[in-house]
Amino acid sequence: MRHILIVDDAEEIVYLFRRSFEAQRFRVTAAYDGKTALKLIENDPVDGIVSDFRMPGMDGDELITRIRKHQANIPAIIVSAYASDVPDQDANTKVFSKPVSPIQLVYRMIDMLIDAEHARDPKGNE
Repeated sequence: MRHILIVDDAEEIVYLFRRSFEAQRFRVTAAYDGKTALKLIENDPVDGIVSDFRMPGMDGDELITRIRKHQANIPAIIVSAYASDVPDQDANTKVFSKPVSPIQLVYRMIDMLIDAEHARDPKGNE
Protein backbone atom coordinates (compact mmCIF):
# COMPACT_ATOMS: atom_id res chain seq x y z
CA MET A 1 0.00 0.00 0.00
CA ARG A 2 1.42 3.37 -1.02
CA HIS A 3 1.86 5.99 1.70
CA ILE A 4 1.02 9.61 0.86
CA LEU A 5 1.62 12.76 2.90
CA ILE A 6 -1.07 15.44 2.57
CA VAL A 7 -0.30 18.88 4.01
CA ASP A 8 -2.63 21.87 3.91
CA ASP A 9 -3.57 24.47 6.51
CA ALA A 10 -7.25 24.15 5.49
CA GLU A 11 -8.85 21.20 7.30
CA GLU A 12 -11.57 20.77 4.67
CA ILE A 13 -8.97 20.42 1.91
CA VAL A 14 -7.04 17.81 3.89
CA TYR A 15 -10.32 15.95 4.49
CA LEU A 16 -11.28 15.92 0.80
CA PHE A 17 -7.82 14.92 -0.42
CA ARG A 18 -7.50 12.23 2.27
CA ARG A 19 -10.83 10.64 1.37
CA SER A 20 -9.95 10.57 -2.32
CA PHE A 21 -6.57 8.93 -1.76
CA GLU A 22 -7.94 6.44 0.77
CA ALA A 23 -10.71 5.48 -1.65
CA GLN A 24 -7.94 4.42 -4.05
CA ARG A 25 -6.26 2.33 -1.31
CA PHE A 26 -3.51 4.73 -0.31
CA ARG A 27 -2.37 5.02 3.28
CA VAL A 28 -2.50 8.70 4.20
CA THR A 29 -0.65 10.77 6.76
CA ALA A 30 -2.11 14.26 7.08
CA ALA A 31 -0.82 17.45 8.65
CA TYR A 32 -1.89 21.10 8.75
CA ASP A 33 1.62 22.58 8.64
CA GLY A 34 5.10 21.66 7.45
CA LYS A 35 6.72 21.30 10.86
CA THR A 36 4.13 18.77 12.00
CA ALA A 37 4.37 16.94 8.67
CA LEU A 38 8.13 16.48 9.08
CA LYS A 39 7.66 15.07 12.59
CA LEU A 40 4.94 12.67 11.46
CA ILE A 41 7.05 11.11 8.72
CA GLU A 42 10.35 11.12 10.61
CA ASN A 43 10.10 7.38 11.33
CA ASP A 44 7.42 6.54 8.77
CA PRO A 45 8.62 7.50 5.25
CA VAL A 46 6.13 8.33 2.54
CA ASP A 47 6.02 7.46 -1.16
CA GLY A 48 4.59 10.80 -2.32
CA ILE A 49 3.65 14.29 -1.15
CA VAL A 50 0.64 16.52 -1.81
CA SER A 51 1.12 19.94 -0.26
CA ASP A 52 -0.39 23.37 -0.27
CA PHE A 53 2.07 26.09 -1.26
CA ARG A 54 1.21 28.95 1.11
CA MET A 55 1.08 27.82 4.72
CA PRO A 56 2.14 29.47 7.97
CA GLY A 57 5.69 28.75 9.07
CA MET A 58 6.89 26.72 6.11
CA ASP A 59 5.65 26.77 2.54
CA GLY A 60 5.14 23.64 0.47
CA ASP A 61 8.29 24.21 -1.57
CA GLU A 62 10.47 24.26 1.57
CA LEU A 63 8.68 21.19 2.96
CA ILE A 64 9.38 19.21 -0.20
CA THR A 65 13.01 20.36 -0.24
CA ARG A 66 13.48 19.18 3.35
CA ILE A 67 11.90 15.79 2.67
CA ARG A 68 14.04 15.35 -0.44
CA LYS A 69 17.19 15.65 1.66
CA HIS A 70 16.29 12.12 2.84
CA GLN A 71 14.27 10.86 -0.14
CA ALA A 72 15.81 12.52 -3.18
CA ASN A 73 13.35 11.76 -5.96
CA ILE A 74 10.08 11.48 -4.08
CA PRO A 75 7.13 12.54 -6.26
CA ALA A 76 5.43 15.72 -5.07
CA ILE A 77 2.38 17.75 -6.01
CA ILE A 78 1.98 21.37 -4.95
CA VAL A 79 -1.57 22.70 -4.91
CA SER A 80 -2.07 26.44 -4.63
CA ALA A 81 -4.58 29.19 -5.19
CA TYR A 82 -1.46 31.16 -6.10
CA ALA A 83 0.12 28.72 -8.55
CA SER A 84 1.83 31.55 -10.42
CA ASP A 85 3.80 32.32 -7.21
CA VAL A 86 5.22 28.79 -7.02
CA PRO A 87 8.87 28.74 -8.13
CA ASP A 88 9.86 26.59 -11.10
CA GLN A 89 9.91 22.92 -10.16
CA ASP A 90 11.80 19.82 -11.27
CA ALA A 91 10.33 16.88 -13.16
CA ASN A 92 9.34 15.12 -9.92
CA THR A 93 7.09 17.99 -8.84
CA LYS A 94 3.80 19.02 -10.44
CA VAL A 95 1.85 22.18 -9.64
CA PHE A 96 -1.96 22.41 -9.69
CA SER A 97 -4.13 25.49 -9.22
CA LYS A 98 -6.94 25.49 -6.69
CA PRO A 99 -9.68 24.59 -7.04
CA VAL A 100 -8.67 21.14 -8.27
CA SER A 101 -10.50 17.85 -8.35
CA PRO A 102 -9.06 15.58 -5.66
CA ILE A 103 -9.36 12.56 -7.94
CA GLN A 104 -7.25 14.38 -10.54
CA LEU A 105 -4.49 14.59 -7.90
CA VAL A 106 -4.85 10.90 -7.12
CA TYR A 107 -4.48 9.89 -10.78
CA ARG A 108 -1.54 12.22 -11.30
CA MET A 109 0.18 10.84 -8.19
CA ILE A 110 -0.36 7.28 -9.42
CA ASP A 111 1.32 8.23 -12.71
CA MET A 112 4.20 9.90 -10.87
CA LEU A 113 4.72 6.86 -8.62
CA ILE A 114 4.80 4.55 -11.64
CA ASP A 115 7.33 6.84 -13.34
CA ALA A 116 9.47 6.90 -10.18
CA GLU A 117 9.40 3.09 -9.96
CA HIS A 118 10.37 2.79 -13.59
CA ALA A 119 13.24 5.24 -13.12
CA ARG A 120 14.59 3.14 -10.22
CA ASP A 121 14.28 -0.13 -12.14
CA PRO A 122 13.72 0.44 -15.89
CA LYS A 123 13.71 -3.31 -16.64
CA GLY A 124 10.98 -4.05 -14.12
CA ASN A 125 13.14 -6.39 -12.04
CA GLU A 126 12.16 -7.09 -8.49
